[in-house]
Amino acid sequence: MPTDAQDSPAPVSLRNGVFIVVIALQFVLVLVNGSTTMALPGIRDGLGATNSELQWYASLFALTFSLVLVLSGRLGDLFGTRRLLLIGFGALLASWALSAASPNIYFLLVARALQGIAGGVTAPQLSAMIQRTFNGHTRTRAFSIFLMFAGAGFMVGQLSAGALTNADLFGAGWRWAYLPFIPIGLVAWLIAAKVLPTTQPGTAGRLDITGAAVLAVVAFFLMFPLIQGRNAGWPVWILLMLACSLPLFFAFIRYEQRLVRNGGDPLVNPILFAIRSFRIGNIITLLVGLLSAAGPIYLILTIQLGFDNDPLRAAILTCP
Repeated sequence: MPTDAQDSPAPVSLRNGVFIVVIALQFVLVLVNGSTTMALPGIRDGLGATNSELQWYASLFALTFSLVLVLSGRLGDLFGTRRLLLIGFGALLASWALSAASPNIYFLLVARALQGIAGGVTAPQLSAMIQRTFNGHTRTRAFSIFLMFAGAGFMVGQLSAGALTNADLFGAGWRWAYLPFIPIGLVAWLIAAKVLPTTQPGTAGRLDITGAAVLAVVAFFLMFPLIQGRNAGWPVWILLMLACSLPLFFAFIRYEQRLVRNGGDPLVNPILFAIRSFRIGNIITLLVGLLSAAGPIYLILTIQLGFDNDPLRAAILTCP
């Protein structure tokens, strides 16, 4: 992640252009995330998906997103934020197209996993673009507006997908959760390719592959039990996976500390964990993230599948 010392504020005209593009990309990304939750009954009926497969569809994005998020931030530092952003968002567009064209639930689940990976590549680059473009109070304000549009995008995605899937235009059904947003996203991508400034890759350091692999295992051992535990009846092996996530995380920290002592370039600087506010802030962020990611999904599942409501009604009931 760039710092104030590395990047000075951009000229006002460029800064405003970059900010509008970043907000547009974030809005479209979250728009589709909101819209896909409205497609669950249609996926069940159209592809013959079971409730367990629907829960996997709802959760796979968060799982694969978490596996690549930190590594993707580091890749942006090493190879250029703009390059990674365009690659990640381009992959998102491809995954949305694959999802809309899915002939069966298994194809859709693979496409959903790819969405999470592409989203995990894209998200840290959007934040890094704001970090590079703004300084001081303007950066704080920019992030506030950025998050506001993210929330608005999720709500608009739910409502629009609910209305479109209900209308079932041309018999496309649940595929309307993806179809209208692919051309919108493509336009946003083309504008981003023209407007976003080139960011210079980092010249020092190597990619911490071992640290990235250990952190991915930690994320998997934490997320998989939370997704599959209830369906599996919380067997011992699921509980063991969940219990192992904490010692594995401490093993990751120890490895990063040893890497620093040996003059290496860590994925996450372990010095940060000595800062109390950093530790507490990340714990709170983790808890809020888990609750806010899982809560709306399973609420929508319950409203649509448990109480047999159509997508539009479910969208209206769950909007703030």
